[in-house]
Amino acid sequence: MSVYDETEARLMAAVSATGQRLTSKDIEQLSEQELNIMFYGSAGIADRVRRLRAQLKEEKIHRSNDYVKMVKEARKCFTDDDCKILQFLAPYDESAWYARGIAEHTELDIKAVTASLKKLKRRGLVEVQSGLFDDDGFTAGSGYAIVDRHRGVVESILEVFENEQEALL
Repeated sequence: MSVYDETEARLMAAVSATGQRLTSKDIEQLSEQELNIMFYGSAGIADRVRRLRAQLKEEKIHRSNDYVKMVKEARKCFTDDDCKILQFLAPYDESAWYARGIAEHTELDIKAVTASLKKLKRRGLVEVQSGLFDDDGFTAGSGYAIVDRHRGVVESILEVFENEQEALL
């Protein structure tokens, strides 16, 4: 008997004991997993599994990148296009941008922007945010933004590039 079947049997027993209605006492006795199954069915568990997979993927990216080395070797690791994109995204804490919008504002080719964004995403500095809305409340799709916990790394990388630009002048 699966967990789902056991939970369903337990819920049916609770419902039949209280006359087709769960009381607050019955709900307090249910575990979080049982509540997910009750309210969301298997979709609730699938959603939790998806979130856990996303967290594991983020942690894997974080562990695979040496951010101290990335800052020290910023000139080798990043191109000028990468820095233009990071510089453009840096001031926006809660905004995400389409690749096309980034290309227009940075005056770079869309293919170069897309390639740079993919590279920055692999390095864990940029993330894709989905389910975004515009100022009017309409669905806007997904966009790119700097990962909050690596904002300091991005600032250090940009500082290295700015110091280099000043040295060239």
